[in-house]
Amino acid sequence: MISIRQTTRFLLFAIILWLAGNCAKVAPPPGGPVDDTAPVVLATEPPDGSVGITPPHRLAIHFSERMNERTVERNLKIHPEPEWVSLSWVRSEIIVDSTLREVRTLLIETDRTTEESDYSDGVVTVTVSGYSEDRRRNGLKGPYLFSFSAGDSIPPGKISGKVIGAKKDSKASPIIVQALHPGTESDKGDQLLIETQAGRDGGFVVSPLPVGTDHPVILFAFRDDNLNGVVDFDFEYYGRSDTLRLDSGEPILDSLSIKMVTADTPGSLAGRVTVSHAPDSTILRLESLTDTLFLEQTSPDTLGDFSFSKVPAGEYRLEALEGDTEDIRREGAAGALRTLGSIAVSIEPGEEVKQADLPVPREDLPPDYVGARKPPPAEAAESDTTGSNVDGTGEEQAPEVQE
Repeated sequence: MISIRQTTRFLLFAIILWLAGNCAKVAPPPGGPVDDTAPVVLATEPPDGSVGITPPHRLAIHFSERMNERTVERNLKIHPEPEWVSLSWVRSEIIVDSTLREVRTLLIETDRTTEESDYSDGVVTVTVSGYSEDRRRNGLKGPYLFSFSAGDSIPPGKISGKVIGAKKDSKASPIIVQALHPGTESDKGDQLLIETQAGRDGGFVVSPLPVGTDHPVILFAFRDDNLNGVVDFDFEYYGRSDTLRLDSGEPILDSLSIKMVTADTPGSLAGRVTVSHAPDSTILRLESLTDTLFLEQTSPDTLGDFSFSKVPAGEYRLEALEGDTEDIRREGAAGALRTLGSIAVSIEPGEEVKQADLPVPREDLPPDYVGARKPPPAEAAESDTTGSNVDGTGEEQAPEVQE
């Protein structure tokens, strides 16, 4: 007979063999294939462009899959900002391409007073940030916007583009994009029309916007590193567009680029010395009015063009001087220089000043000015008829400056 002890040993041996065989098999990791599909917003309630939607509002955003709820809620933008907001998540079913589909839905309940609806007659815009992620940390491909109005229409203007120049941020700080109506001296400054966010790649869409020549718009963007919702010019990246006007016939502007800079981003300066017969010994000197250590100089080319690069932001005096290059560089030689002209120049961080032309009127040239380049052929022919620049005293005279 087989004893109980022998039976137990046999069972243990069989279990060991089974485990060894299964451990030796190569199998894919548990959980199935890696999920790298970006989530999308399938639909919203109310749909984009709806009118006659009066407060209080009950909104719904339907996502294609389960989301990291915190990333969605933290970066959600509603403009104008409501008096209060309530957020909740539910499972629901919607029709997508004629098919009933189960989705994950964010429900938003808001209310506002008429005093807060100070933009475009009750238009509300909701932005789902491009920093929103699913549970596998896949982010939306870009921000998703939808707008609705309590009135009977929505402005048709839209601007899309990309912010560039900001170094990659390991904290994934959001980039805020604001549309502003530029202020005048008689009002309180720029008026905020709408606020949204750029995506991870810097892409943005700003909509809806007013159109027409009497509705100028400026886009202002900044990377909100400290998450306080306000730009800090001392250390955060920021950028600003030129003044834009959307035509009612073409209310959509695409591919706008906004260059991001910081307070330490240097700028540049370029222009032309616009003086007839500019002297060969002309030197351009750029002197800071606030930093005594900054003093740069260069020489124009044969056309009078000049440039300065890597110029810190600040206020400057740009001068055209006549004098020997070595004299200008030598300490203590400033008294021997002649100033042909000067202008004041202001340079913002990262700004490229391209038309800093320096006019030097002929009447401002010194009486004993002799450093002119070769005159035009017509003037040269006239001077040749004199035969010489020597008067009756036998001394050579300086060429006369023609007015």
